[in-house]
Amino acid sequence: MPPTRTTRQNGWAIRGVRAARGLSGYRLAKRLGIQPSTLTNIEREVKNVSTTLLGRIAAELETPIEAFDRESRPMRASTDGDEATAAAAEPDSLDGEEEA
Repeated sequence: MPPTRTTRQNGWAIRGVRAARGLSGYRLAKRLGIQPSTLTNIEREVKNVSTTLLGRIAAELETPIEAFDRESRPMRASTDGDEATAAAAEPDSLDGEEEA
């Protein structure tokens, strides 16, 4: 079997779009057929995502896949003000939502 191609994404961007759509992490994970913990790890950038899954996430969120491009990561000044550092919002849990 050929290796799975993966990409580094902006997990904060996935979470931001998901939240803007009013979709809990639990619900998005279920729609994608993945474990909620997998989505949490993707959003926290603990786990790289396959390009296939990233495409499915983008489709489910009705967002161009380019919106999750790592190169578009926002910048902020560091606490000492000497350099810009990448800023990513720390995603919280999957909103604690459970479905019956």
